[in-house]
Amino acid sequence: MKALKISSVIWLILFILLAIFIMMRHVDGDGVVQTMPIKLINLAVLAIFALIVFSWTSYLAFDCAEKTKYLV
Repeated sequence: MKALKISSVIWLILFILLAIFIMMRHVDGDGVVQTMPIKLINLAVLAIFALIVFSWTSYLAFDCAEKTKYLV
């Protein structure tokens, strides 16, 4: 469970840093000006990705904990 907490904190910090980066940039890599609706769409995509990764990490942590519980 300690590993789950550590990985959750790392993912949260990464999510916050990427959200700040998305909101602060004015032009993306192709030279397109980032308007507020585009920034919000980018944040939504980032949030969906973060939710999938966090759910997968939690599933793996709890699944491994269940398997090792019966081995002891």
